[in-house]
Parts: sequence; structure tokens; C-alpha cells
Amino acid sequence: MKGVILIIGLVLSFSVFGREENRSIEISKSPQPLSIHIPYVYFKKGSYELDHIYHSFLDTMVMFLNENPKIITHIIGHTDCKGDEIYNLKLSKKRAKSVAKYLRQKGIKKSRLELKWYGETRLLNLCSDTIECSEEMHQLNRRVEFVFIFPEDSIEKLLSPFFYSKYYT
Repeated sequence: MKGVILIIGLVLSFSVFGREENRSIEISKSPQPLSIHIPYVYFKKGSYELDHIYHSFLDTMVMFLNENPKIITHIIGHTDCKGDEIYNLKLSKKRAKSVAKYLRQKGIKKSRLELKWYGETRLLNLCSDTIECSEEMHQLNRRVEFVFIFPEDSIEKLLSPFFYSKYYT
């Protein structure tokens, strides 16, 4: 299937602060390795402390990774635009490391985790230094996102009904 683009939309449901959240997941197949972009883990302003509300979400990720030992996970840290760019770059690195530390403590090998951090360079909205936004809008940018990189032979398993029902219902 090299060169073919396949996009599948999934919705992941979980509870955050007692409120049910539904997040879209995009799965794409292209000349690059098969990848899935997973919803975000959010952080408080200026913090890289992993909030306990994300433990069950990350525990599900650990279960998935344990059952799929060839998958590599990119853990990508981000910040909002508040503060100094260098500070934000360091903070986004600490956020990625915080999530990676949790996954390693749960048994995921360091070699399967690739950390990236972008500070305030990849905002999800228009909240920049020159545009005033609400605190809620800035919060959307204080995140760690995940990209799973699958080996070529994983697409059949990924598209199976068992995969959907086990992880996404």
C-alpha cells in the first residue's frame, strides 16, 4: 500500500474533570510509516506536572503499547505563547519528559519513546503574542500530543474490528 493515502476517523471517549470528552483520532497511511495522532494531555499554566486525571488514559495507552511491541511513540510537548520563547521551549521539553517518565514507570522501554518539543511554535489556535485570547483558549496549547508509528505489517491489525472495540468503545 505504499503511496496510498488512507484516513480513518475514530472518536475516543474519556472523562476529564467529571465531564465526558470525545476526541477525534486521525489514522493515515501514506508513503511515510502508518501513524495515529492521539488526543492531548493538557497541563496547567507554567507546569509540567502530569495531572492524575490523565493516568487512566495513559494506562490504556500502556496496555496498547504492551500488546503492540513494534510501535514507536512520538511524545510531543507544546506550550501557549505566554512568556519567553526559550522558557516555553524548555517547558515543552519538560512536559514531554513528564509523560515519557510515566510511560517508562509503567514498563514501556525508553527506546520506544521519541521525545520532541516545540514550545510555542505550533499553536492550535490564533492565540499569539499579538492576539488577546481567553485563558481557556490558551489552555488548548498547553499540551502533549502523541503520534504512534506503526510498522508496515500492522495495518491489517489496526483496521480489524477487534482493535476498534478493544481501544475505542
